[in-house]
Amino acid sequence: MEPGTARRSGERLTAKFIDGVLAVDALIRLGEPMRYDLRVGLRNGLLERYNQLYMSGGGRLAGVMNGVLYLSGQGTDFRQLKGNGRLVIEPAALYDLPLVLAILRVLSLQSADAAAFDRAQFDFNVRNGLVLFDRMNLQGESISLIGRGTVRMNDKRIKLDFYSASGRRQVPIPLLRELTNELTKGWVGVHVEGTLRDPRPETRPVPVLDDALKKLLGVFDNRAPMRRQ
Repeated sequence: MEPGTARRSGERLTAKFIDGVLAVDALIRLGEPMRYDLRVGLRNGLLERYNQLYMSGGGRLAGVMNGVLYLSGQGTDFRQLKGNGRLVIEPAALYDLPLVLAILRVLSLQSADAAAFDRAQFDFNVRNGLVLFDRMNLQGESISLIGRGTVRMNDKRIKLDFYSASGRRQVPIPLLRELTNELTKGWVGVHVEGTLRDPRPETRPVPVLDDALKKLLGVFDNRAPMRRQ
C-alpha cells in the first residue's frame, strides 16, 4: 500500500473489556509519520472490574460505564493526540475515590455522611498532552459536584475546579454559611491540585456567576460529544 493511503478494517473490532464490550473503528494512513483516526466505544463496562485491574483494587467503587472517544494522532507522540469524548457512570457508587474523599474532607463532610454519587458524567477534550475536562458532573442524594479542569497525561498532575451544592435530599453543607452569599446561591468552590492519587483540595470563594459559569452549573447535558473534524 502506498504511503498516504488509508486502510479501514472491513468490520468493527470488538472485545470484552471490564465485563462490558469495547468497540473500535480505525482509519489508518500509512506514511511518515503514520496518521490515524479512532472511534472507541465502551458499553456496560464495570467500574469495580476496572478498579481491580488498573487501580488499587480496594475501596467501594462500583458502577456501569458507557462512553465514546474520538481520537486522531500521528506517530507515537502522545502530545499529537487530539480528540473528544464522554464517559457516563450510572448507576454509580463512588465512596472511596481519592479525589472524592479529599473534596468531602475539605467540605467538612465524611464519606459516611454523604451518600455515594449515583451518577457521574465527564465531557472532555484531548490535546497537547492534556485531558481537558469541559464539564464533570457528580450527582448524589446528599451533595452534587460540578467541575472542570485539566489532567496531564504523562504524570497525571491535575488542576481542577469544582462547585458543590446540596444534593437531592438537600443535606446542608457545613461551610455554606461561611463561604457563600446571595450571588452564589449556596455554591462552594473547591480548587484541587496534586495528582489523581494524591489530590490536594482547598476551598475558594465562588465568583459572581457569569454566563460561562452559569452554563457549567446547568443540568446534565445528554447530547453526544461532537466528533472533531
